Amino acid sequence: MNRIAFNIPLDRLLFLLVTFFISQGDLVSSEPGSLPSLISSAQKAVGQLVNAAQADPALLPDSSKAKPFWEAMKVLNESLGRTQTGMMLKDETFFSNMASSSAMLAQAQVAVGMSGSADPKVAKGLKLLTILIRKMDENFCKESARLKQGGVLSSEEKRQLENLKRQVANLETKLTTVERSTAGSNPNIQRGIRNIRSHTTTVIRADNSVAGFVGGMVAGRLISEWVWGWHWWWGPWGGWCPGWVDINIGIWDDWVEAVPYDWDYYDSYLVDVAELELDQLIIDEVELDMVDTYLEDAEFNLIDGDLEAITADLELGWDDVASDLGHEIQAEIESNFDEVPYEPSFEPNTFDDYGIDDFGGGYDDFGGGLDFDFW
Repeated sequence: MNRIAFNIPLDRLLFLLVTFFISQGDLVSSEPGSLPSLISSAQKAVGQLVNAAQADPALLPDSSKAKPFWEAMKVLNESLGRTQTGMMLKDETFFSNMASSSAMLAQAQVAVGMSGSADPKVAKGLKLLTILIRKMDENFCKESARLKQGGVLSSEEKRQLENLKRQVANLETKLTTVERSTAGSNPNIQRGIRNIRSHTTTVIRADNSVAGFVGGMVAGRLISEWVWGWHWWWGPWGGWCPGWVDINIGIWDDWVEAVPYDWDYYDSYLVDVAELELDQLIIDEVELDMVDTYLEDAEFNLIDGDLEAITADLELGWDDVASDLGHEIQAEIESNFDEVPYEPSFEPNTFDDYGIDDFGGGYDDFGGGLDFDFW
């Protein structure tokens, strides 16, 4: 008997199997507010946003200025699919891909703000997508599970928090150096730095309580997302960003793998979606399949430095400035943090300066498995 060999990668096979089971409708809850329902709604929101963006002159896919947005949409769509697969398999890929979705959302938010888009359909679609991903992230993430667990910090968690603080202090040095060197000459950099700094003090001042630790870990991940989202717009200044993000998110990765997660509890957990206006998701399955195909096949060829021609950055290397100011600024930062007592106050971040209202930077008032405003 002849045998036919199928050469299908394991991850692709798992994805196909999970997709099949999802399509049967028996193994996944479709109840409003459930995790499967939120993921499905977020996927529809991506499709609706893509359709709106394709008709927006400021976000034409062939424009180099729009490439960060389209790359974000491509990766975000893939990450949501893998989040769904991870949910079904109940493994760690659920958390890494949910974090990836959140990071690509930040990149898309910055890109829309910097593109000059004034299309109300784009703004509406991005706002709805933001709310859905934040709802998902804040209620079903490992940070929420650790806060629910309570207790005291382990010695390893204390060490991880100190590592995160050192990493963020290093970032503050870089940001302050860049800020001083570009003051009055590059508003893009100044906006990005303000956006990122809305979270850095949360990390630096985090104490060794569970609440302080979780707040620091959340802020650390958000900082990584915003540094990555902004670095495309910093031209020569963006060179250090990818390496810094890799180290910073590595601290989060090491911690999050060790946090226990009660899948049975979260399988039945429902989020309040009464105010999410999900009736605005009017894309049908045929359109959604077309968007999936488009994003899967598209190649946006986005590389570091691709946007240098439009960012009007200074022609001054990082090393030239750092050698003069680095030690001075580091000492000043450490002194300032020592003088200010820690107060666990987490102010919601907004994106008012970037033309996309109050749905860009933080988790704002969108609910909360986490009983904080730092989202």
